[in-house]
Amino acid sequence: MKKLFLASVLLAFSGVATAGTGLNCTDEDVLSDPNNLDICEAQVNSGLNGAYKQLQDLHKDDKAKIAALKKMQLGWIQMRDAQCDFESRNSAGGGGVAQTAMRCIIRMTMQRDEELQNL
Repeated sequence: MKKLFLASVLLAFSGVATAGTGLNCTDEDVLSDPNNLDICEAQVNSGLNGAYKQLQDLHKDDKAKIAALKKMQLGWIQMRDAQCDFESRNSAGGGGVAQTAMRCIIRMTMQRDEELQNL
């Protein structure tokens, strides 16, 4: 019974994260609630993955461009993670460190989504 309930909850949240009617993850009030951070991360990752997939589809016949795209994106992920780690270490400390890192990841992922859409 617990497994069925958990599966239902996960399914419900996955729908929210991908439905486009989810949370406004640019709203500071939304991001200030720790319960929203995982949902926002899923939403912005979905958007970023969509932009990346569009670029892959656009350049699918050019192996060199696909390789460069992959290298570029992997490099960006490393840079994002390092920057968010640094930002979180500069935060006030305590339980807010993980939340600071997550908000940074969400912010940078939204920015990256826009960058990829403009390539």
